[in-house]
Amino acid sequence: MKKHFILFLISFLFLNTAFSQNYKKQVENNNRFTFELFSDIGSFDENLFLSPFSVSTALAMTYEGARGKTRTEMSEVLHFPEEAQTVNESFKTIISDIQKSVNPKFYVLNIANSIWAQNDYNFLHSFFESVQTYYDAKIESVNFKQTEDREHARIKINNWIAKKTNDKIKNLLDINSLDDDTKMVLVNTVYFLAKWEKQFNEKATKPDFFFAVSGKLEKDFMHGNNRMKYAENETVKLAEIPYKNKRASMIVIMPKISDNFNAFKTNFSFNEFNELYKKADYHNITLSLPKFKIEYKNDLAKILYDAGMPRAFTNHADFSGMTCKKELKIDKIIHQTFIDVDESGTEAAAATAVIMTRITSVNPNDLIEFKADHPFIFLIKENTTGSILFIGQLVK
Repeated sequence: MKKHFILFLISFLFLNTAFSQNYKKQVENNNRFTFELFSDIGSFDENLFLSPFSVSTALAMTYEGARGKTRTEMSEVLHFPEEAQTVNESFKTIISDIQKSVNPKFYVLNIANSIWAQNDYNFLHSFFESVQTYYDAKIESVNFKQTEDREHARIKINNWIAKKTNDKIKNLLDINSLDDDTKMVLVNTVYFLAKWEKQFNEKATKPDFFFAVSGKLEKDFMHGNNRMKYAENETVKLAEIPYKNKRASMIVIMPKISDNFNAFKTNFSFNEFNELYKKADYHNITLSLPKFKIEYKNDLAKILYDAGMPRAFTNHADFSGMTCKKELKIDKIIHQTFIDVDESGTEAAAATAVIMTRITSVNPNDLIEFKADHPFIFLIKENTTGSILFIGQLVK
């Protein structure tokens, strides 16, 4: 009996260790995808804000139904292991751990998933069961076939998204997003609201020059002194600005030379970020940060097609894990975001809709100055899991 117990304990510890490794690897892979998607967007002269985490989560639900070469391509681009079960278990734990750290008084982080499926289409019950179990996805039957019913479904989806994002993401799906061939819409939302650990004094906010990619312009800069993590190398400096209780933080990454942001963004990889971040240590920082607000919306289908997963968008797609036949492909991946950064903290939101259609056609004592007065990249990182939830650039 004692021998059996020891064997059981060893097996349990082995499985638990293996799962822990899978979980940590998925966080790292999601963060790697964050930098790759950000780089692939390729916009250098516009402010940009994304939640690759939201995109990954929506596509993880889609991945559950992918098979064959479609799954292989998605695996390579999204950095998912081939086994969907491993992806599902990792995302379930990541999402659960992220939301455990919430304190409504000063820190809100809500992640929600839903699936809106054509009511008379032959979907597999096992697919719905998996996304409900692992992603806590709300499953709704709707009718996309008739114009009036389709419009009712579109409004219903948009209202759900608006509610989950505190009305920051409205009308994700416009009137042209759906048609009578639409069979399913998979949706993820992320809503973030947090106060700075040390709030900026509004009276200290003053206009100053920001050296944008298009030339010098005036912005309102917030000023403060705080003890925070800082690192630099020959070309880049990084400051991590904590939110209350250090549950999350904003990481500002700025090139030392202000006139070459294009090259900086193109070449700054996840590996370089990781190496620089590992070197970060606490210093006393005098911080100057512009107030800013960014809204962004794009269909990411072509970007992901070009990144190396084209099959999912063509008549060769295989999503037979959603239905018994190879009848579905991805039509659009609509992504919309919002961020507002001021003296009190940050409010951010994102929504991603994957639209499936019927296949038819293709040093502590030193005072360091960190003045973010020229284009920079910024991240919002959830510190319980290490997940990067958002990434953006301020260039104007």
